[in-house]
Amino acid sequence: MGRKALGLIVALITFGISGFAQDDKPRFKVYGDADTIYTTPEVMPEYPGGQASLMSYLSTVKYPAYARENDMQGIAYIQFVVNEKGVVEDVKVARSSGYGILDTASMEMVQGMKNWKPGTELGKPVKVMYVVPLKFVLHNAGSTPVRTYEKDEPKRKQKGEPKRD
Repeated sequence: MGRKALGLIVALITFGISGFAQDDKPRFKVYGDADTIYTTPEVMPEYPGGQASLMSYLSTVKYPAYARENDMQGIAYIQFVVNEKGVVEDVKVARSSGYGILDTASMEMVQGMKNWKPGTELGKPVKVMYVVPLKFVLHNAGSTPVRTYEKDEPKRKQKGEPKRD
């Protein structure tokens, strides 16, 4: 056997064995060890009140008036990290709605979230990346939106309702 062949066999055995070694850490990490951010820890973070409460909160996103008036619609996917203390941080647009004004309204909504119960890995709180979609849809473009930006907008009179003074 030549030196090159022997070197190749030694390299294959060395790298082959290390390739089969078990790693104690989860496979789904975003960053390195010092600042590990998990995507699928053993226990995912939980919004106060659970998933239904999170969906309820996200459904209250305010539809910017300018976007409503100009028939802007879309879905903004917002990425954020729930840190070891349950605080939402590193909020950014993962996929744009196509309109900066809708993306900004979505980011503000996520930044305003209450603290979560943090996710855990091996019994310890860890940082976890999360992505949520926020949908902006007008029922009929140019008419009443699903959500509005103004809190104190006057109620519109419904058909058959008595006249108010």
